[in-house]
Order: sequence, then C-alpha cells, then structure tokens
Amino acid sequence: MSAQHPQSTHASIWVRFFPFLLWLKGYGSRDFRSDGLAGRTVIIALVSFAETYSVGKAISNKRKQKVDIDQEFIGQGLANLIGSFFHCYPVSGSFSRSAINFAVGAKTGISSIISSRFVILSLLFLTPLFTNIPKAALAALVINAVLLLFTPKEVFALLKKNRHDGIVAVTVFIMALVIKPDYALLLGVMMSLIFFLWKTMHPSVRITKDPELNMFVNGDLTNKPDWPQILQLRIDSEIYFGNAQFFAEHILERLEESSSSVKYLLLDFQAVNFIDITGIDELRVLMEDIKSRGVQPAFINITPPVEKVFISSGLMNDIDPTLIFDGKGKATKQLFSHLDQEYCRNTCPNTLFQECIALK
Repeated sequence: MSAQHPQSTHASIWVRFFPFLLWLKGYGSRDFRSDGLAGRTVIIALVSFAETYSVGKAISNKRKQKVDIDQEFIGQGLANLIGSFFHCYPVSGSFSRSAINFAVGAKTGISSIISSRFVILSLLFLTPLFTNIPKAALAALVINAVLLLFTPKEVFALLKKNRHDGIVAVTVFIMALVIKPDYALLLGVMMSLIFFLWKTMHPSVRITKDPELNMFVNGDLTNKPDWPQILQLRIDSEIYFGNAQFFAEHILERLEESSSSVKYLLLDFQAVNFIDITGIDELRVLMEDIKSRGVQPAFINITPPVEKVFISSGLMNDIDPTLIFDGKGKATKQLFSHLDQEYCRNTCPNTLFQECIALK
C-alpha cells in the first residue's frame, strides 16, 4: 500500500466510523448496557477493517496490483453512511463474493452491479427454483472459489520468514475451521497487536565496533566485545506509554549485565521518531537512576521529532549539551578523552578503536 497523506488517512478513518456513530445514535433512546450494542458495534467495525484489508491484499497480490486501502475504507464508509438512513446492515468486504468474482475473471466494479441485478431478479422471480438446492451445494461453490485464494505454501514460508506472522496465520486458519471466520479474523488482529506490543517491550540492542571490519555492528548478534567503559545501546522502536516502563527497566538490566567499569551509557536514538510524555517521564527517571550509579547518560542521532519533544518537555535542559552527538564516531572520539586512561592502557582487554591503538 502506498504511503498516504495523514489528513487523507484521518479522513478515511472518520468516514469509516461515522456510519457506526449514526447507527449508535439511532439507538440513543435504548439502554446500551442491556442490549450490548456498543460492544457489538466496535467488534463489527474492527472485523470490517480486518476483513476488507485481508481480502483486498489477497486478491491484489494474486493480480500483482496495488490496493489503496484508504480508498476502500472511504467507499465502504460512504456505503454504510447511505445505508444507515435505510436501516441497512453494515457493509463490508466479502471473502466469498470477492473470491467468486476473482474466480470468474471479474476486473472492475461493473461485475458487482451486474451480479446485484441478477440477485434482485432471482429474489423476485426465481426463488422457487432455488428452494430445493442443498446448502452443501452452495457451500461447495463458495469453497471452490475461496480455494483459489488459499496458498498453504506461503503460510509455511511465512513461518520461516517471520515466526510471529506465521503463528498468527496458522492460528487464524485453524480457528476459522472451529468458529466463525469473522471471530477467527478478530482473534488474528488481537494476536498481531500482542506480538507488536511484545516486540516494542524489547527495544534495544548493544552496539560495538568490529576492528576487523572497522565498522559498528550489532554486538548481540555478532557476539563481539564492547568498550568496557562505554555501553552503547541502539533503541529500535518508538517510546510510548505502552512500552516506556519496560524500556527503562530493559536499559537498567543491560547496564547491570555490563562491566562494572562503565562510565557512559550511550543511547542511539536514530531509529526513534516518536516519544510521548510517558516516555519522557520514564527517560527522566532513568537518567537520574543512571547518574546515581556513577554513569553519565549520553545521546547520539536524536531525530528532529524527538528533539522537539525533548525541548518542549524540558528534558533537554536535564541533558549535558556536551553529551549530545551527531554520530557514533564523534561520540567515541569525544568520550575517549574523559575515560580512565590507565584502565584502557593496562586493564582493558579489547582494542576496538583507533584511540585504543594509539594509547597501547
């Protein structure tokens, strides 16, 4: 899906949910607690989002086309908006009808217009002829069409490429055989959200320098040693209320696991483009805790959006301006002059930087 302007995205979300707000308003004189309409409405909206996106992506991938999800949501939102004035059922993407259209080679929306006319004519004049058709025959027709969109090889490939996505795909498939497909799809959305939150709760990786390659690498992945007096961590996710506390606890755990001779904690914010007020509060407490341990916090590659929040929240005033750097090389060169030179010369077992070579 191509990137959309934020206003376009907000507009599509508003148009999508507005019909459901109208639907709720229509029941304003009734008790939501007794009827449970509010909860059901939210479920319908979420399932509609997921179902529309899923079937759209499945067919677009088969035809090697790009799908504009915002446009899909706007179209269905307008359909719900108009239908709400006539007490219509909520409109959403249909797996079965979309699969049948795809199976017969339909290319444009004209196919839906033609098929809807045939449905109306059938309801008016041909209903007696369809009365005795077994439901199993109708089910077989739908299953045969949906099988064209079923690619089990991609599911197994997904398990190898991305374990979390593969688990979600397999779970949704199995649950769709046991419960209603809509509920299975909603379960998949919830699982994806849980996996996303789990990933954001482990946001940092250790960065060190490989003297053989003369470049900075992922110390956790390559199992390379780091500078005993400088612990450098790269933050790989946004910092918000959902993971702010885990972020702070994780940083402290990494600090406790490192050498006791650490003098600087160098945090790389290059991949962080958003931080909310909860993240700011946790970061402020984290800095105070780090300083109480005799370690100075330093920052590199702070992105403009995060820097703006740092300034507006007053956190920038709590950071030593001499400990803010634009790059890893500048940071290590500047911090090296403040390290324990005797420790580097006589005790440190690693020779990672040019400064180390010159000193030893």
